[in-house]
Amino acid sequence: MKKNRTLCIVVASILLGTCGLIVLPIGLFAFHDFGFTATRDCVMLTLPDSEHAIEHARVRLPTICAEYSREVTYITSGVPGKTTPLRIDGCGGYPINCYLIEAARGPLLRLDDRVSEHLLDVTTQTTYGVTRVQGKAYIGELRDERASAGWSIRNNDPSTLRVTIGGRDAKPMTDLTQDANEVYLGRFSGGTGHLCFTPASEAPEIAINHRFNREMRSHPE
Repeated sequence: MKKNRTLCIVVASILLGTCGLIVLPIGLFAFHDFGFTATRDCVMLTLPDSEHAIEHARVRLPTICAEYSREVTYITSGVPGKTTPLRIDGCGGYPINCYLIEAARGPLLRLDDRVSEHLLDVTTQTTYGVTRVQGKAYIGELRDERASAGWSIRNNDPSTLRVTIGGRDAKPMTDLTQDANEVYLGRFSGGTGHLCFTPASEAPEIAINHRFNREMRSHPE
């Protein structure tokens, strides 16, 4: 009995030591990777009117895959204004296609990436999350990078449709865009490297390959 107990202790020690040798390098690599990349990376996009611009920034999150916390800062006549969040990039959100919408109320920017969609009102410095329900785009002011979206309808009656973003009622995106056309300006890219902006004059538009269907067909709320 004593010999068996000793043998079990020896085997367990060997197994724990082996696991430690495997896990330690992985842990050190992950710590080094996150420590090295968890710095603020940013890039600027200036609108054609030269008056308005946005600074897009991101910070690497301490996760195994390349997830980022993202934000935009509005700039008018060279003066930084409000900074607002974008929805979190849950791995592989880049590139981000940027589209200018010259609406009657002022210029708008639509940002389209693999994991999310946003509408930026550069005049009021308001960032909206976009969600699509039954073939129509809805927007709600984005105040939390992890804000969820949902919709509900009673008895299949379209008049009872309610769309929410971040727990608050959303409105049709056309309330802001009206019938204005959008023009491709370029794209933010970077992957796991540094952010950069490639203008439309340097590279043609490439449609975003979304990671999921943008049309919400279920009732998550």
